Amino acid sequence: MEPVSLQQVAAATSGRLARAADPAAPVGPDVVTDSRAVTPGALFVAFLGERVDGHDYLDAAASAGAVAALVDREVDADLPQVVVPDTVAALALLARDVVTRAEADGLVVVGITGSSGKTSTKDLLAQVLADAAPTIAPPGSFNNEIGAPLTACRVGADTRFLVSEMGARGPGHIRALAEVMRPGIGAVLNVGHAHLGEFGSVEGIALAKGELVEALAPEGWAVLNADDPRVIAMALRTGARLAAFSSHADPVATDAALRVWAADVRPDDLQRFSFTLHAAGAVTGSAPVSLRVLGVHQVDNALAAAAIALAAGLPLEGSRPRCRPRRRCRAGGWNSSSARTAWRSSTTPTTPTPTRCTPRSTPWPACAARAGACWPAWATCSNSARAPRSSTGWSGSTRPASGSRSSRWASSAPRWPRRPPRPGPGRVCC
Repeated sequence: MEPVSLQQVAAATSGRLARAADPAAPVGPDVVTDSRAVTPGALFVAFLGERVDGHDYLDAAASAGAVAALVDREVDADLPQVVVPDTVAALALLARDVVTRAEADGLVVVGITGSSGKTSTKDLLAQVLADAAPTIAPPGSFNNEIGAPLTACRVGADTRFLVSEMGARGPGHIRALAEVMRPGIGAVLNVGHAHLGEFGSVEGIALAKGELVEALAPEGWAVLNADDPRVIAMALRTGARLAAFSSHADPVATDAALRVWAADVRPDDLQRFSFTLHAAGAVTGSAPVSLRVLGVHQVDNALAAAAIALAAGLPLEGSRPRCRPRRRCRAGGWNSSSARTAWRSSTTPTTPTPTRCTPRSTPWPACAARAGACWPAWATCSNSARAPRSSTGWSGSTRPASGSRSSRWASSAPRWPRRPPRPGPGRVCC
């Protein structure tokens, strides 16, 4: 977030200041929930967890450079504090304030939900949007009442797009996240059986997922999967404009203002799919797409990302840009998301390169306003979405024959180092 005064933080969260000698002291830009992730100027948010109480780490946060803490009780620590009744609710209020101020400067908020594919679609979409304008998207699966607001708090003055992954463990959860983010574009990918026990029925899951499109304003866009009857039926639950996508045929029967579909879908030997992307309605045209991620399900994810990008105002027509090599990911370490992604994307019957990311290219070099309608090229160059893997480390027909050189390598491939326990933001929701 853009740095604000301690007094502004207290006002946004309806809290009171404690141990604050200077209410005008600047806070930001970072908002963190882990004392090990504190950066100079950061606001440390203390949660009472199942095993750890963040209030015990205020001294550690102060030593690391935090200038204030958001707490639900005053703590005897040498750190200014904003005391609130509930730090989870206060974090949501702070995120709402950050987004509200950014919306005045043209921020476009995208909400994505569905029983599966949220994270992959979010990653694909973030690549497309990031080369058009500054974009914030969550790391991993930060899709709950902690992770989504934390992501929103990363929005700065120059941020054009905020991609918010929205999960739920029960009815009302997505509605609450939508009230914080107020998305202008909401996408529902599918309705499946994930977390069925927490919702009671598939119909209950559909009701919960539809809370996203119910929150959209009439000038917004509801991006729905026309191949899922429960999803496309959500068009009756929103007053927003409708964008429909399908991996089978033109979803003309939906009467959507924007239609996106795939034709001539075909795999290569590694189950990486290519197709021709078509658009009709608000945007008309077609473009060839070659995915660098594994599995036919990625076609649906790519179509959803394409429909969202078009609804956000990105053009379709244009030439394919030159691809540039992906930067080395050594700085992130092998525990970083980018490194894990690159390794997973390269688990094919080839010689591994464990000390360097698989070469990749990113879309739209220096496109921004001069993007020139070249967005489909991300599909040719990206391998950032996680490749599906079976228990043996291979996906479908990509698994080599038993006893082959690649099979032996797969069995001896190094495992990722165990990550330290991560607090609430990364808890996966449906």
